[in-house]
Amino acid sequence: MAKRTKKLTHADFQKRLKRIAGGGGGTPGLVLQGATHPRDTRQRPLISFLLGFAWIYGLFMVATNKDIIQSSLAQGNLSADIRMGVMAVLAGLLVISAVMLLVHLARFIMSTHMRRSRGGLLIGALGAAGFVHTPPEMVGLGYAMLDDNARALLFKVQNMIASNDFLAVAGLG
Repeated sequence: MAKRTKKLTHADFQKRLKRIAGGGGGTPGLVLQGATHPRDTRQRPLISFLLGFAWIYGLFMVATNKDIIQSSLAQGNLSADIRMGVMAVLAGLLVISAVMLLVHLARFIMSTHMRRSRGGLLIGALGAAGFVHTPPEMVGLGYAMLDDNARALLFKVQNMIASNDFLAVAGLG
């Protein structure tokens, strides 16, 4: 009886390539020429959102509190040249960040893949801009919508922060 051999198809060839390249129980370290390991493409939109919010919120605080920063630098024993250098670096930070934000926006608009992570960064930046530019009347209206228990809790937390009594939060004070 003669042994029959099966003619290999393209699908069989692709299965073998996957097995050899580590996709199907083969040697995980072996990569064929031209093949690549799949990249870690986990997207973290929440982290991107928080990063975008903190980045833009910090920029708004630097941009809107120039006088406070200058008076704080004047209280130290830095020379006038160093104070001017610090302010120049902060101005450069603002310009570079504005350019980078525009680059992220352009990449978000023109890209068709990986939109979630860049979108989170831009949504966080938009949230920070909205947070900074919220009129005090709107904050007051939002505060008025809270019930008495929530207002009491917020008042207590504000007092603890103002008095730097953080041990009371942990129940140690």
